[in-house]
Amino acid sequence: MAAALLLLLRGARRLLAGPGAGAAARRGASEKPNWDYHAEVQAFSHRLHENFSLDLLKRAFVNPCYIKAEEERRQALGLSQEAVALNLQDNTELWEAGEAFARSYLAQCFEGAYPSLPAEGVAALVGFLSGQELVAHVAQHLAVQELALCARFPVPPPVLHRTFFAVVGALLGSSGPRATGLFVRDFLIPQLIGKDLFEIWEVINPMGLLVEELTKRNMPAPEPRITRQSGVSTVLPVYFVGLYCNKKIIAEGPGETLFAAEEEAARVALRKLYGYTENRRPWDYSKPKQEWAAEKAISSS
Repeated sequence: MAAALLLLLRGARRLLAGPGAGAAARRGASEKPNWDYHAEVQAFSHRLHENFSLDLLKRAFVNPCYIKAEEERRQALGLSQEAVALNLQDNTELWEAGEAFARSYLAQCFEGAYPSLPAEGVAALVGFLSGQELVAHVAQHLAVQELALCARFPVPPPVLHRTFFAVVGALLGSSGPRATGLFVRDFLIPQLIGKDLFEIWEVINPMGLLVEELTKRNMPAPEPRITRQSGVSTVLPVYFVGLYCNKKIIAEGPGETLFAAEEEAARVALRKLYGYTENRRPWDYSKPKQEWAAEKAISSS
């Protein structure tokens, strides 16, 4: 029984069966009993409701590590040089195009949605949404790892990150920038829900940044004042510091020390200036802006 099962798992399968494809079997999630790789790739496209070129989508799942490992395995079996080489193109080109487009598109979206946010803040948001951890998380929930051809399984986060952006590149080559922009928007931007701006963008000196921003707006430097305090004589004191400009309070923040409360008040003021407050309006999904961002992203990527 065990020997029969082992033979079944080692049985050869044409992973890329279909028009213009053909490759040897590979260990991992794509080599399962009754697994039709061609049909699963088609199903992936239909699940996402996107119009992919099947050839491009298949290429998006072929990682260089898979080709290298497969060729080494064939070579170890003593196959000829012609038989060792796989007639496959990896996803490097699609990955580079997809990541460049996604980053450019996200930057255009944030610049349009938060025009007061400085370039450093925009770059921090883009870096967060295009980073390995978050993208690998999104890719895993889209079942990318079930189709990714990789030398290892489970597919490691760097390969998931690469494969996701290769899928973005495949969509860009199949359906153009508008559909690809909507894909990036729908799957990446919602990951900002519940995230504070300064959890993503690390500002070492918020008061200094606030003074710079106020100076740009011809406003005087803020004057900090204690507005409330509690438990000062205990081990858990709480201070509230308000920041005043032209005798008007512009922000207030709490902290365990006066310095911490002053810094938090500065962050509150910066969120207001940048329009990135907790009670900000939901993301604008109007079509004209999204189409404009997609066109601008493709021209700059």
